[in-house]
Amino acid sequence: EIENFGICGSAAGMITSVPYARTLRFQQSLDYKPDIVFLMLGTNDAAGAWNEEEYRQGMTQIIHAYQNHKTKPEVILLTSPEVFKDRNSYGICRKTLDTKLIPSQRAIAASCGISCIDIYESSKKYGEHFPDGVHPDETGNYYITIACAEIL
Repeated sequence: EIENFGICGSAAGMITSVPYARTLRFQQSLDYKPDIVFLMLGTNDAAGAWNEEEYRQGMTQIIHAYQNHKTKPEVILLTSPEVFKDRNSYGICRKTLDTKLIPSQRAIAASCGISCIDIYESSKKYGEHFPDGVHPDETGNYYITIACAEIL
């Protein structure tokens, strides 16, 4: 059984407008007793002023919450997909994503000893399936799902 506990607009950082670790959905994801957790979180952290330390701490806290869970789920980090419009209505800066967020996501996965699926690179060939330049449509979601299935 697969369940989605994501929240649009949430971020890993704790000083953001919607810190994921403080949401009911995060607690529900822990209560769900998962075997595998696919975690794609960070694109919203690239909106506005980038704070590397805040992002790293928030993501690490979330990852450790799953790693320390009594079910000991496998945690797999997905990098954020490419941002195809630099001037998007969400304030997400493509350069910050490209040069700061994606390298940070890869480094966090390595430091936490978890697998990382590079959605950023694989999404580059599917820009037409991100109609607002940030969020995938149904076909874009399908390609992300396929990338996750391949690791299993």
